[in-house]
This record gives sequence, structure tokens and C-alpha cells, in this order.
Amino acid sequence: MKDAVVATHREQFSIEPMCRLLEVARSGYYAWCERQPSQRAQERAHLMTDITTSYRMSRATCGSPRVSGGCLLPGGEAALSQSRFAASFRSR
Repeated sequence: MKDAVVATHREQFSIEPMCRLLEVARSGYYAWCERQPSQRAQERAHLMTDITTSYRMSRATCGSPRVSGGCLLPGGEAALSQSRFAASFRSR
């Protein structure tokens, strides 16, 4: 979280003082910058496209319970729980 703050403001301020102020190691910040998105973050990005597509197909009239039915895994099982889906639906 602190690394994201440094990345957001690095155009305005020097990295070294921000890292010192936020108590973040510079090496840790640079490692964070080069790190690939986590498996969960990749899944979330994929699900957000599914959510957006399903929501638009319903002409923005359906809520999370109905839209979640369109986000299924290949085996027909739900891609995620209703509560996680609703949180993702709200954050889109």
C-alpha cells in the first residue's frame, strides 16, 4: 500500500524522502515496481471484464445476483462467492 503511494507521487517528489517518510525501504519499493501482478489480481482483472460485459448485456438493469450468473468457470461452477462478486461489482 505504501509502495503505491510512492509510485503515485514520484513525479512530484523524490523517491528517497518519500520512502524515508513512509518507512519503506527503497530496495523494497523498486522490487515492488518490478513485481508481476499476483494470481488473485490477474483473476480480478479477468473477472472485471466478465462483469462489465455481463452488466452491459443486461443493459445496466441487473444487479450483482443476476450478473454473477454470467461469470461461470468452464465446468459450470461459480467463479467466486456471491459476497466477493458483489464487492467486485460495486468497485467497478
